[in-house]
Amino acid sequence: MTQQTDKIIINKALADIEAKLRELEILYEKYFLKIEKREPLREREDLARRLRQFVNRRILQTDLNFRYQTLSGRFYSYAQYWDRIVRMIDEGKYTRGQPGGVPTGGKPSAPAPSADDVQVDTLYKDYLRVSEACQSGGKVPDRAQIAAFLTHQKEKVAQKLGSSNVNLSVEVVAEDGKPKIKVRVKKG
Repeated sequence: MTQQTDKIIINKALADIEAKLRELEILYEKYFLKIEKREPLREREDLARRLRQFVNRRILQTDLNFRYQTLSGRFYSYAQYWDRIVRMIDEGKYTRGQPGGVPTGGKPSAPAPSADDVQVDTLYKDYLRVSEACQSGGKVPDRAQIAAFLTHQKEKVAQKLGSSNVNLSVEVVAEDGKPKIKVRVKKG
C-alpha cells in the first residue's frame, strides 16, 4: 500500500470517527435531558474500539497524527465528563434536564448561563464547524476572543444607533474559503 493510499484511508477513518463523536455527544445530551431513556453505551464502546485501532498504528503524516491525538483526547475528556454526570445522577445530585444539574439541597450547582453566554457558545461552535469545513488552516480564535469581538460589535452598533438596547443577528459563513462572522442589527 502506498503512502498516499494509506493517508486517504486514515483520513477517511478519522473523519468517520469525528462524525461518530459528534453523534455520541448529541446522544448523551439527549440522555441527560431525558429524551433518550438509555445511556448510549454501545455507541460509546464502538467509538472507543475504533480509536483503539490506531493506538499501535504508526501514523507518519503529522497532520493526521495530530488529528488522531486531538480526537482521542476529546473522546476521553468527554468520557470522563459523561461518567461524572452519570455518577451524579446515580447519587441523586443531578436532575436530568437541568443545565448544570441541581444538587439535593435544591440550589443550582452552577448559575444558569446568560443569553450572551449561550450566543457566544453557539457562535464559537459554528465558527469551529465552518472553519473545519473550509479547511483554511488559519488560526482559530478561542472562545474569549469571539466573546470580545461580539461585545465590541454590540458596543459599536449601540454607539452608532444611540441606544444601549441592541439586538444583533450573528452568523458564521464561509467567504472566499475562510470563516467569517456576519453581524446584522435585528429589526423589531
